[in-house]
Amino acid sequence: MKKRNIYLTGLFILVVLILVGVSYAYLKKSVVQSDSNDLNTLTCFEFSLADTDAENTGISLVNEYPVPDSEGLLNEPYKFTITNNCNTPIAVEINLETLSTSTLGKKYVKFNLYNGESNYSEVLDYKQTRTATISGATSNMLDKVYLYPTGEAGSSKNFELKLWVDEATTWDQGNSKTYQGKIVAVANPVKGEYVPEFEGESGTLLAAIKSGDYLFASSITVPGSEVSGISEAVIGKTTDDYGTSYYFRGNMLNNYVVFNNMCWRIVRIDGNGNIKLILQNERYSETGSCEVPGYSYNYARWDGSSTTTAFNNVEGVYNTASGSGFMYGDSTAQNFTDAQTNTTASTLLIRLQDWYDLKFTDSNVINNLADVIWCGDKSLNSGVGYGNTYSNYGAYLRLITQKAPSLKCPTSDKINGELGSLSKYTAQSSDGNGLLHREVAGETKYYPIGLITADEAAFAGGVYNVRNNTYYLYNGHYYWTMSPSNFYGGYARVWGVYSTGYLGGNGVPSGGGLRPAVSLKSTATISGGTGTVSDPYIISV
Repeated sequence: MKKRNIYLTGLFILVVLILVGVSYAYLKKSVVQSDSNDLNTLTCFEFSLADTDAENTGISLVNEYPVPDSEGLLNEPYKFTITNNCNTPIAVEINLETLSTSTLGKKYVKFNLYNGESNYSEVLDYKQTRTATISGATSNMLDKVYLYPTGEAGSSKNFELKLWVDEATTWDQGNSKTYQGKIVAVANPVKGEYVPEFEGESGTLLAAIKSGDYLFASSITVPGSEVSGISEAVIGKTTDDYGTSYYFRGNMLNNYVVFNNMCWRIVRIDGNGNIKLILQNERYSETGSCEVPGYSYNYARWDGSSTTTAFNNVEGVYNTASGSGFMYGDSTAQNFTDAQTNTTASTLLIRLQDWYDLKFTDSNVINNLADVIWCGDKSLNSGVGYGNTYSNYGAYLRLITQKAPSLKCPTSDKINGELGSLSKYTAQSSDGNGLLHREVAGETKYYPIGLITADEAAFAGGVYNVRNNTYYLYNGHYYWTMSPSNFYGGYARVWGVYSTGYLGGNGVPSGGGLRPAVSLKSTATISGGTGTVSDPYIISV
């Protein structure tokens, strides 16, 4: 895609698609209502309804009777298409606006909106309230989609709408009452398409990303506040410890990398041009694809002991505030300094280092790894950070209270000025504490490896306590990040990505998936690939 600077703001399109109405009865359906539903359409944004008569006259369902969801989902859908003919990407909200003329409350009506990708059996609930465009109406969002300009993938989107009266509706609640609403599509241009500032030498992965088929733009959804949209696939930018970082967000389909005979996903490019990867599969097919039939990654199971691992299962540590750390100090201490000093590796760090010893044995492979900051943010938001008193840490403040993630790791948490940063873990680099090492066979071995942070998961598309199964970090399993959350309910807690895709804290003795992360040097070269699951980038070693 040709990159260009575009800065557009504000609402610029409004289309009212269809009028729907449901009344309570025990008779068959009939079609009524006869006015047009188009309003203020622009020529570059279109919708069409599969039923031409319905498109001209609108849609209404009358004489409905209560049915269970399983039966309602079998109803014939009303099909419509939204197309972006504009010369810039757009974000489209599809909202249900309940009209003031309705006498049947919307809580008695069930809806299903299928967009061709999400679960067809999902029954919508209306928790995301929006400002209505129709006077006197109340509005709830059904879906949010992202459309590229015409000629690019995703320029059109097909939808199927089903609606029915809730099975639990009684005669008194529904008799002689009618529900009326309109589906409203509101589109905004994506703000801030830009040309990336980073450069890469010819043949490097960095150069391939810059010249690849990516949209470099501000996210259409707000990281930390909104989950990424099902059709959102952008590279946004923010500040990290090294400068400007470029993060991959949403339903990315071309961020697959084969490195060290394993499949990974690109998370972000840091301010030095190093490229952070998170493990996708421990192997790939003989054809070079990252999609291996019948195979899925068995978390932390390389020694056959378990499919999951605790973040920290040391009794007397996990039930104190010390237990949230990637490394920890004296769990019996009654001061922050002694409790949080990085002297002992957590259960998860030990397991991660064991995995590294097993997988990273080739010096040519290791030479591609950058020694970067791995942030286990111990900065206190509230509490004391020791003992068994409630405390919470920096990521808790950013992702729950402020809803504003950051890729900058705190630098003011020194321990007596000796061990360096509590939060910035490195192998040897002076950018951090240089503590990612241990003695192996009488020699010091260094580990330039870690986990992603909860903030990185938020930039990728996750949100605290909100489900999202469409961004690239979702895999249907719970797995750990390295961000301390809080001490509460007798357990230290660490942030993780849950099996439904939302972000949240979990007690450190609990079992969780281990998804190792590494950072490739900006000079890492590729022998081919376009980044798709069937044609991943192949790192040369």
